Amino acid sequence: MMSQAVSAEIQESQNLIVTSIREKLQNLRPLSSACCIYRVPYKLRRTNEDAYVPRIVSIGPFHHGEQNLQAMEAQKLRYLRKFLKLVEAEVSLEDCIRAILSRVERIRDSYAESFDMSNENFVQMILVDSAFIIELFLLDSRYDSIDQIDPICRKPWLIDDVGRDLKLLENQLPFFILEELFNLAFGSRKNIADSFLKLSYSFFEGRENTNNFLQYMSNSEVKHFVDMLRYNYIASAPKRNSKQHEKVKFPLSATDLSKAGISFRKGKSRCLFRITFSDIELEIPSLKLEDGTESLFRNIIAFEQCYYQNNSYLTDYVHFLACLIRSSEDVELLARKRIIENQLGSHYEVVTLIQNLRKETKLWGGKFYFASLCNGLPAHCTGPEFMLNVVGSVVDIASNIIDAVGG
Repeated sequence: MMSQAVSAEIQESQNLIVTSIREKLQNLRPLSSACCIYRVPYKLRRTNEDAYVPRIVSIGPFHHGEQNLQAMEAQKLRYLRKFLKLVEAEVSLEDCIRAILSRVERIRDSYAESFDMSNENFVQMILVDSAFIIELFLLDSRYDSIDQIDPICRKPWLIDDVGRDLKLLENQLPFFILEELFNLAFGSRKNIADSFLKLSYSFFEGRENTNNFLQYMSNSEVKHFVDMLRYNYIASAPKRNSKQHEKVKFPLSATDLSKAGISFRKGKSRCLFRITFSDIELEIPSLKLEDGTESLFRNIIAFEQCYYQNNSYLTDYVHFLACLIRSSEDVELLARKRIIENQLGSHYEVVTLIQNLRKETKLWGGKFYFASLCNGLPAHCTGPEFMLNVVGSVVDIASNIIDAVGG
């Protein structure tokens, strides 16, 4: 029979466990529909860790306080001081803090993780990071004067690295708080950009196509900068076919399609998704591949995998492209047609990039954006000309083997 001492010990342990679990449940933040900023899933991160982590500056809580990013913290404070000086006639530091405090729960809910950070420290971080971004964009657009010794805007390589870090999914602030602070500071000033959305787009993409982009957008739609850059790709994309596809027949490589008699032509549209197939011609808009492409595409795709599962436009595009581009010969063909603009180096680097981009990504059944296009292609790849090419290739291979053995 259990002794009273042992029984009391068990009861005490039980009470401690119950108290611990109840505290954890009480402190657990409820899931929120506002959640839109995520840590990149491990299976995606392991394919290329560097593409997802900041090199120069931390924005928001995920990488806040990391030692290798501390050099930029003093510059953030300088930009905060410059921002407050610029807006001192309209708003005060207290006004900015009050605006963030009034939205602090919504800001926290925007992140997929909870952070053990007091509201005091959290609000301070949001203010410093927000002011840094707004002031940087104003300086870049020349709405504020650049000091001769400004360490960012006077160094093109550095502003490129900062811009790259602002495109990372884990390095985001909710767009709404940036917009609210911008409107609070500049809402009555006509000499500043029309909207924070326009100012943001100009920083990342330049002023050339700003008005076209804004035609498809409204501020309320933008979750953060990665979301905005995704919209830049899909804004003018044809609507998804509502038809569900139980099975998708993915196309052959560009070289094999060419052997089957299908020709390729560079599309005139700037929208990557306006790919059309008519008769025996596949028309594909041009894609420029440069140093920043991989990181940008990876972060947009990671965001789609977490948030836009049923509208994974760029994920679907990369999977379609990976079917066409399987060898250096495929890249050579598409580059010759000016469909691929290769600024990476060798054709093999393009193959590696495209194939790696699709690794560990999930396609959502029945919702593949290019399903109708793909299912239309195989019918043109089973005719006599294609079969002759296949048979010819087999004969060539067999002849080579016989020659090798005979030699």
